[in-house]
Amino acid sequence: MIDLWFGADICGFTEFAQLTALPVLAEDFGPGIGDRLIGYRKLSCAAAPA
Repeated sequence: MIDLWFGADICGFTEFAQLTALPVLAEDFGPGIGDRLIGYRKLSCAAAPA
């Protein structure tokens, strides 16, 4: 489903994950995944369209 929704749009995925999926992702990737995704989005997606 993620591939269908976002494909190569990592900025869109990180926004989606921040809003809805962090608890589920944390189960698989550890509790720091939220901080890592939010940090990535702030650094790499700042100029990308929202």
